[in-house]
Amino acid sequence: MSFPELFGASVPVTVRRRVDGVKDRHGNATVSWVDEVIHVFGVAPRQRTENDVLGRDFSTLSGWEIYAPKGTQISAYDRVVLPEGVCEVVGEPARWDFTPPLGNPVAGVVFTVQLAKG
Repeated sequence: MSFPELFGASVPVTVRRRVDGVKDRHGNATVSWVDEVIHVFGVAPRQRTENDVLGRDFSTLSGWEIYAPKGTQISAYDRVVLPEGVCEVVGEPARWDFTPPLGNPVAGVVFTVQLAKG
């Protein structure tokens, strides 16, 4: 039995990791993306806001929190592919360790992703 099955992290999520390549003729690093599937505990909706300011295009920002096992590597440079689209990781991930008085210790990583449409 693998780690994700043992502890319930069974939701597959594709992470696009940023890879800096060689510099172009202007001295700028080229960027490419490498996909990796990770298993997480769950993906929960966080927020949805709509821009309705006069004179601006209509847009929607949607956010999700992703709960992953301890040791999951994710950074603000990564992207996450959800059914809604390719989302950006917002900020740095939060890592937690919690040991209840009469229970099993719980540890993990939570990070926020955001999708802008419009």
